[in-house]
Amino acid sequence: MAGSNNLPTEPERFIFESGNFRYEVRGPLLAHEDYDTLFLSWCRSLKENVPRKLVVLNHVEVPEGREGRTRAVEEIQLAAHLHNPGLARVFRLAEYQGSPFVVMEHTRGAFLATIIGSALLLDRKLSPAFAAFIASEVTNALDYAHHCQDDKGRELHIIHRAISPTTIRIGRNGRVKLTNFGAVFSELLGRVPTPPRVLRGNFAYAAPELIRSVSEKGRAGLLTSKVIDSRADIFSLGLVLLEMIAGYHPRLPRPFGASEAAAELADILKRASALKQIDAHPIEMGVLKWPKASAIG
Repeated sequence: MAGSNNLPTEPERFIFESGNFRYEVRGPLLAHEDYDTLFLSWCRSLKENVPRKLVVLNHVEVPEGREGRTRAVEEIQLAAHLHNPGLARVFRLAEYQGSPFVVMEHTRGAFLATIIGSALLLDRKLSPAFAAFIASEVTNALDYAHHCQDDKGRELHIIHRAISPTTIRIGRNGRVKLTNFGAVFSELLGRVPTPPRVLRGNFAYAAPELIRSVSEKGRAGLLTSKVIDSRADIFSLGLVLLEMIAGYHPRLPRPFGASEAAAELADILKRASALKQIDAHPIEMGVLKWPKASAIG
């Protein structure tokens, strides 16, 4: 059923209708071999007289046949349980020439990968305070997802499995959103398990237990709650945090060279952890400065 072969050969712009909506695709927002392809599109209702809005179409790479459709539909089912300002909303499922697209919220801004790369081009690094802010916002969103419950109060054990600089979006207003739940795993009743030896998410940021379960155990290593849990997301986020303060991926064979930044980050985290359990955000308490353009430096 769903496959990239069904997409236009030059997918810069194309138009289609699905359900009660018309989509005018402007072009790829993210195209990388390690991720589902993301398209930026205008979306207009065919039944309601409301202004069009920009959305993100996540082209889900799934097997052919009924399992492929189930794989896409279950992401919508998971999204129905996720309502948090730190998570990009998922609206519905759309289809173009048999290929499924998950319609998601678009945040005007940039991917964290773009910000890290821009700083690198300028031979500069992100400030530890900015890195701590990004990591804390993503941590809050993950904590919500990890403890999300279904309608009967049962924890779903939702795990993102694809935390990386290309799934973290920084809005123009400084807000942070975790995107792309195409690789998500949970104990949602009836969901299709990950196929054997298929590693969802980015290998460079994947937790060791996730990689081992696929590379060593084959079918016996299907990702279940006994093999992988929320710690896999924390591991991936830790690598992202290290990359932010170092300026490059920490697994690269080169000196870390960020001892001063690491020390400053440790001091920020120490002050933040000393705060009492109150409703105020660490930024509002003065532990972190509100991120501005000068955060690159």
